[in-house]
Amino acid sequence: MKKLLATVIILWMTGHIAMALAETSALVKTGMMEKRTLSSSLEVYGTISPDPRYVEAISLARAGKVSRIMVTTGQIVKRGSQLLEFSTDPAESAAYEQAKLSVDYLQKELQRTEMMVQQHLSTQTQLATARKSFADALSNLDILRKQGKETLTEKITAPFAGIITRLDVNAGDHVPPKTLLLHLAKSDSLMADMEVEPEEIYQVKTGMLVHIRSIFDRSQMVKGRVFSINGVINPQTRRVSVLVQLFDHPAEHFIPGMYILGEIITGKQTYQVVPRSAVLRDEKGAYIYQISDSHAIRINVTTGKETDRVIAVQGHFNPSLKIVVQGNYELEDKMMVREDAK
Repeated sequence: MKKLLATVIILWMTGHIAMALAETSALVKTGMMEKRTLSSSLEVYGTISPDPRYVEAISLARAGKVSRIMVTTGQIVKRGSQLLEFSTDPAESAAYEQAKLSVDYLQKELQRTEMMVQQHLSTQTQLATARKSFADALSNLDILRKQGKETLTEKITAPFAGIITRLDVNAGDHVPPKTLLLHLAKSDSLMADMEVEPEEIYQVKTGMLVHIRSIFDRSQMVKGRVFSINGVINPQTRRVSVLVQLFDHPAEHFIPGMYILGEIITGKQTYQVVPRSAVLRDEKGAYIYQISDSHAIRINVTTGKETDRVIAVQGHFNPSLKIVVQGNYELEDKMMVREDAK
C-alpha cells in the first residue's frame, strides 16, 4: 500500500513538473531585423475641392430673363448637357433687328452710290463714305450676333464635363449683360486642400509627391503634387493651407467635399524595420521580443514610418538578435521559448 501511494505521488509530481515546464515555454516563429530605406513623409488631413484654375464662370453678354434652370449645385454634368434656358430681353432683340435693317439699307445705298459713280453723278469720296458706313454696319451686326442678340431663346449647354459648383441666379430672374449665371468646374481637375501645422510647414516644398487616401476607405488612393503653399496661417484652423493637384484619380471615389488623409513625401531615410506582426502594444507603449539564450526579452520601442508589411522602430535593441514574429501574444518578459523550425 505504501509503495502504491509513493508511486502515485511520484507520478503526480512528475505530471505537474511537466506541466510547469510546458507553461514556462512557448513555441514561436522568429525573424531578423532589416535596414531599409523608406520614404519619409508628413501625414496631414484635408478636403477635396475643385481646382480654381479650372473653374469657368458662365455668363452672357446680353440682358434677358432666366426662363428655366435644369441643374442643381453639386450636380455632375456631361459636355453638352443643358444647364439653363435664357430668353433675350426684347430691347436687345430689337437692337439686333434694327442693326440688320441698317445693314440692308446701307448695302442698297452703297449699290446706288456705285452706279452713280459710274454715271459720274457721284464722287469717289462719297463712294468711300458709303463703303465705310456699310462696313461699320456689318461689323456692328456681327458683334450683336456673337452676343446672341439674334436668338430669342437659347438653351445654355456645358462646354465640358464638370461639376456645378455654384448657381448665381434663380428661374425668373431678369439679369443685365455679363451677369454671372453659374460656375462649372472640370470634373477631372480636382485638388486637395491640406492643413499643415505651422511648425512642420518648413518640410513641405512645391512639386513634392503626395499620396491621397479617403479617411473611411484607405484602400482608395490617388497621387498628386504640391502646387501652392500659403504664406499665412488660416485664422480659423490655425494651420497653413497646402494645395495639391490630383492626377489619374477615379472621380467616383474622390469628389468635392470629401475628407481625406494626405501623405506628403518629404524625402527618403534608412530605418531599422521589423514585420508589422512583431510589434505589440500595451499601456506602456509599443514593444517587441528578441531571443537571447532561448528566452524572450521584451524591448520597448518607438515606432515610426509604416508600410503595409513593415514598421520602422527605434529602441535599445540588438539588431543581430532574432525577433519574434509569431506567437508573441503568449509571451512574457524572460519567458523560455522554442523556435518553430517550419
